[in-house]
Amino acid sequence: MSSTDGLGAQQAQVDALLVQVLLPALASQGDAVGARTLVDLAEAHLATGGKRLRGTLPGALVGAAGGETAGAHLFGACIEAVHNGTLVHDDIQDGDALRRGQPTLWKTHGVAQAINAGDAMLVGPLLALLRSDLFPPAMAAELARLLGEALLETICGQVADVAFHAATAPDLQTAVAIAGAKTVPLFRCAFEGSVVLLG
Repeated sequence: MSSTDGLGAQQAQVDALLVQVLLPALASQGDAVGARTLVDLAEAHLATGGKRLRGTLPGALVGAAGGETAGAHLFGACIEAVHNGTLVHDDIQDGDALRRGQPTLWKTHGVAQAINAGDAMLVGPLLALLRSDLFPPAMAAELARLLGEALLETICGQVADVAFHAATAPDLQTAVAIAGAKTVPLFRCAFEGSVVLLG
């Protein structure tokens, strides 16, 4: 199997779990009004594609080290869902009509519902980790902490990005720092979480 085939298999595992990471949170709400619509919104955004790089890393790394991959795939899906939640919000804030060549969620379903979907993709994965029976409680808490910290750092990068666009004299050094702040945290989370998963 080539490395490309291996990554493709990891991506398929992550794709299969992406919407599932929202379901434990929704299941706890019973037949909550709006739950089905929320899943539909998340699926509509996720259908636009993407490379799933952040999400494939834990399964690939843990698998390469001979570890159990079921929890790694779930963790990867949680990272990927959070990443996509930030993209939904980013599209709204930037006024982007297209993502990956397709209409963005806010363009097809309105700003309010896109915000709701993005919010769910940020929070649901944290609950999925904490409620999963794939990890001991202490490990689940550590993975959720890593993901929460990475998310907050990514949001700080987005705050700086929005301010940067309004700056009267933007500079390259700040632009590079912002790009790193928006990109690095979730990748770092994937690596750090893989270490945690391997014990």
